[in-house]
Amino acid sequence: MKKQFIPSIPETPEARNTLRLALGGSISTAIAASFYFFLGWRSGDWQLYGWGAGMVALSAIALIAYFQARRGRTTTAVWMLIWGLTLTFLVLVMLIEGTGLMLGVGLGILIAIAVGQTLDAKSAQRAMIVGAAGVIACILLDLYLPPYRLPQPEAVRVFAPGIIGVFALIYGGVIVRNFRNYSLRTKFLLSAFVIAGGALGVFSFFMYQNSNRTVAALTGELQSAIQEQAELQLNAAAEREAGKASEAFAEIETTLQSLVDYRESLFERTNILGTGSYWDANSLARLAGGQYSNSAKDPSSVFSPASTRLTEAALEELNVSVYLDFIAPSVLKSNPNIVATYFISANGPTLYYPNIDLAAALPPDFNAQDSVFYALAAPKNNPDRKPVWTPPYQDPAGLGLMVTNSIPVYDQSGKFRGVMGADIQLARVADQISGVQAGQSGFAFLIDPEGRILSMTDAGYAFFGLQPENVPFNESPKQTVLGLGPADLQTVTDKMVRGEAGLTKVNMGETEYYISYFPLESVGYSIGLIAPTSELESAYLESRARSERETEQAGKTVILLFIGILLTAAVVSQILGQMFLRPLSQLRDTAEEIAKGNLDAQARIESKDEVGVLGQTVNSMAAQLRDLIGSLEQRVAERTKALSTVAEVGASASTILETDRLLQEVVDLTKERFDFYHAHIYLLDETGENLTLAAGAGEPGRRMVAEGHSIPLNRERSLVARAARERKGVTVNDVTAAPDFLPNPLLPDTRSELAVPMIVGEQAIGVFDVQSDQVGRFTEADVDVQTTLAAQIAIAIQNARQHDQTQSALAQTEKLFEASRELAQSADMQELTRAAVEAMDIPAIDRAILGLLDYDPNGALKGMTIAANWSNNAELPATPIGTHYSEEALKSVSLFTSKEPLFFDDMLNDERIDETAKEIFRKLRYRSVVALPLFVRSRQDALLLLEGEHPHNFTSDEIRLFASLAPQIATVLENRRQFERAQKQAERESMLNAISQKIQGAATIESAMQIAVRELGHALGMKPTSATLTPTMGTARQKNAREAAS
Repeated sequence: MKKQFIPSIPETPEARNTLRLALGGSISTAIAASFYFFLGWRSGDWQLYGWGAGMVALSAIALIAYFQARRGRTTTAVWMLIWGLTLTFLVLVMLIEGTGLMLGVGLGILIAIAVGQTLDAKSAQRAMIVGAAGVIACILLDLYLPPYRLPQPEAVRVFAPGIIGVFALIYGGVIVRNFRNYSLRTKFLLSAFVIAGGALGVFSFFMYQNSNRTVAALTGELQSAIQEQAELQLNAAAEREAGKASEAFAEIETTLQSLVDYRESLFERTNILGTGSYWDANSLARLAGGQYSNSAKDPSSVFSPASTRLTEAALEELNVSVYLDFIAPSVLKSNPNIVATYFISANGPTLYYPNIDLAAALPPDFNAQDSVFYALAAPKNNPDRKPVWTPPYQDPAGLGLMVTNSIPVYDQSGKFRGVMGADIQLARVADQISGVQAGQSGFAFLIDPEGRILSMTDAGYAFFGLQPENVPFNESPKQTVLGLGPADLQTVTDKMVRGEAGLTKVNMGETEYYISYFPLESVGYSIGLIAPTSELESAYLESRARSERETEQAGKTVILLFIGILLTAAVVSQILGQMFLRPLSQLRDTAEEIAKGNLDAQARIESKDEVGVLGQTVNSMAAQLRDLIGSLEQRVAERTKALSTVAEVGASASTILETDRLLQEVVDLTKERFDFYHAHIYLLDETGENLTLAAGAGEPGRRMVAEGHSIPLNRERSLVARAARERKGVTVNDVTAAPDFLPNPLLPDTRSELAVPMIVGEQAIGVFDVQSDQVGRFTEADVDVQTTLAAQIAIAIQNARQHDQTQSALAQTEKLFEASRELAQSADMQELTRAAVEAMDIPAIDRAILGLLDYDPNGALKGMTIAANWSNNAELPATPIGTHYSEEALKSVSLFTSKEPLFFDDMLNDERIDETAKEIFRKLRYRSVVALPLFVRSRQDALLLLEGEHPHNFTSDEIRLFASLAPQIATVLENRRQFERAQKQAERESMLNAISQKIQGAATIESAMQIAVRELGHALGMKPTSATLTPTMGTARQKNAREAAS
């Protein structure tokens, strides 16, 4: 029952691939369906729910196809997948616009993967037709369906290609992995389709990109031109409006200056005009507050504060100042921006135009000299007598913001006489600036050098995030634009208050703005124009939208052309594939016949192209196979013989342990067995820089060895050196044409040469070189054979060297043992010295001395005494025993005080010896010297010095022998000295015992003393002595006896 519901997994590759495709497709589409349902739920677009439903349907189809494949219905399952993919993708294109190309390409890739992995050639052809039709339908539907569909969401734009791409990568990798197993026809068609599609795709992509770049470049140029035009217009507007306002203020300043000049000129005629003939200041009326005022019918208002005393000079000056009536009213009439002009005398009175009954409007004690417009122009603050402008202030009369231009007035003698001022109503300038239009919603604004707002529209206040300010009377505005907005806007306002001009772009939220600013140089103000860039660049935006529409239409045309060319390429590839692959099929049949053993089979050649050449090659190969099989036995026999010879030479070499005889035997056998003209072996010397000839065949080889023939390893013109450097065989089959061949007069008939390195482990130890008197003698097979032989020779040489080293070490050990035995048997220091010299067995040594070092109680070196010597030459006696060297003498020669063994091959040519010491050693006839310091425990107690009249190169074995014997010599020396000290101590104790016995046998004390004195004097080698025992209070005779004894 179980087998009926769960069929076994099919065994064919196509069925297994179908299962994988169906199962993978079902899972991936189910995941995609959940994603699109989520997008639909989040956005509320029913089209996304439709995509999710389409994915669910496709997942169900893939699952049914999976079970069909499990039951062995592979073809049915594949066709279900193909039709399910095609119909589902067509429905999806109808729901969301902009997805036709993506889904069409994805459909083509997925059907191609399914067909290539599952269907036979006949079914695959039909399936590819269905797939191509589906691809074309997807693209055309997307291009020409009416615009009722949902615009493609960004999530779909990213997710859908990702799913198709992952699926394509997975199964594309399967195709690439199995590509070599496909038939040649399938490979050809697939390759042609990929190449054609890839080439067209790349071409279309670059054409599309180039078109986009061209459009972008043109659009960019248009944008630059429009931007430049907009910037120029905005800059021009800012400069124009700034110029107008600046010109107005400059005109006011000029006008006021003309009034100042007129007033200064009146001072020259004070005597005439000051009499009051035109108007008499004595007519001023004193008001209740003590201030003075004139008639309201006069052209000007005259005001003198209560605190000011009207002197005759002040009255005379007023009589002169009222002549301004002839100019001031006309100035006000011709300059609407000037609301008032006035002269404030340094004496106190003020003359004000127009007549507004100033005395009634001001407090009685109001002193105009305390006002800012007077103080700024006074000499204390304005020594250069320039026109000055006051900060803006709110007019008390309700005329809005005002600003005053003040100019000092001086008479002909340069005396300061007062200030002429003009009040300007900023509202009129503000109205002029507010009327400036920049784009559709742009605006202008005006600020003073402190950044205070003088003029700004409601749009400007909204831009800066401010509200219009209510400025109290006679006070300046407090609200500024400094420090507001983003950093780039703050940079602009900072530049404006510094009087700079320019244009820049700033971003406020998501909107980009142009800001053009220009200073009013006459007053230090700055005007700014702000407008959205989109309004000034509307022509560019319209042009860009038109370009995008044209580019989209061009893209559709390119896609249609791409599809048409790709279909044409597919048909042409099919036809050409059949034409090209038929001869290859015939060649395949011929090759199969040859593989079966029919070497007489011949390929039919119908052309002279590559296929024809391949047919000729197959026929030639068959002929060569026939010849090869015929000559194979002969070649095997030759190769067997060569290997047998290698084995013979190697076996012979392995039985010889003497290196020289081994090498000679190898070259002689090689020359004889291989019938070579010559053979020889080079070995690397100890430095590793030269190849020395170690053995050569025949008489020429022996002569070259005797002559010490060698080749530097770095020599370029040497085959032998090259083989050693490159660590591989070097063959020259015609030495006359080889630039690095070195001819040898002893081998004149050499025509070809083969050199192979001899390598042990990773180390090249030499080169095995063979030569022939025939051109072209050596083949690759010879290289292999001789390389094998060289390896065996290298191993034999290594074995022989190891044998020599073992024998040398054994002899050294025996020598050391014999020397140790003789040293231990030496009876005294003289024999010890002789035994040490003979143990060394160095012919060049003809003298030796053993010196004992003397130390004071503090351990400081005092000198050295010769305790033993040896010489084998009567004409060159050793330093006599008992010779003493002082501390200074020891320190003058370093070898006496060295803590390490010293070896001098030639004292007279040794850099360690100074010239003074060399002169001493020359007189002593010292050439070869060994200095062995002998230590007992940690202190050097003696020095063994071996001397030779002739130079001697001390070998490493000799140096090791010295180093090994030095501790033993020191030990024997110390044992000998300890023995001698013990003997002396025993003799002293025996002597004292005998004296004690004689003393004990004495009868009296006096006789005992006589015996003691006599025996001690005899033992110590002193004169005969006697002793007398005398009482303390003795007689004269006893006293004389003591004196005689003394």
